[in-house]
Amino acid sequence: EKSMGRLTRWLADGEDTPEDILIAQAHRAYSDLIFDKAWYEFDFGGWIGRIWRETDFFGDNFMRKLERKLSFTMEFGFKELYARMIGAASKATYGEQEQLIYFTATGPAAINVLPPPVSRVASEADRHLLSVQRWGPFTENLPKLAQAGFDFEDISGNGRIVVSLIADKKELGSALPATLLFTSRVLSNDAQHRLVMMLKVMDLRDLIVMAGDGGLRLEHIYDY
Repeated sequence: EKSMGRLTRWLADGEDTPEDILIAQAHRAYSDLIFDKAWYEFDFGGWIGRIWRETDFFGDNFMRKLERKLSFTMEFGFKELYARMIGAASKATYGEQEQLIYFTATGPAAINVLPPPVSRVASEADRHLLSVQRWGPFTENLPKLAQAGFDFEDISGNGRIVVSLIADKKELGSALPATLLFTSRVLSNDAQHRLVMMLKVMDLRDLIVMAGDGGLRLEHIYDY
């Protein structure tokens, strides 16, 4: 990107080619998928086929078009092979993984307070064993449960959890019931950064509520 990519971009006077647009769509599709599935389930090979089928070989800014096709094919071709290896190794080691996360929560006994993706497995008074699909739905629905009055006891039998929050750069989350592990850049917004924090599962509801009240955005709750 900093050598041939920059050169062909200059030769094209900074214009996007159809290949540039399709590559952006591919990366958008990848970033959408990894909220709900393992990265190696992405169809890298299918996008390679699309860039050769759906864009003309010749046309305006030919050098840029060709360079984009070749670099994208090399990148996604390697990732396709690597993804197949990792996927096969994962299934050989762990078998077909169940896509549900189980956790214990205390809260209202009425089942109608549960968001539709969350299922009640068992209950004893106000203590419930619940399940929800892992990845994106896990992150999306735990805050809904927290707002509905649920407290969390454990997640997959674990007493600690890691979360990431998006905040203004001056904010370090010192008031939250969690330990800051590290910060990282938010590439799309230089005024913000990412806080990666570890906390007790029993403090998760308080963190969700306090983060919302303090203007921090909960980005991800890492499942097991």
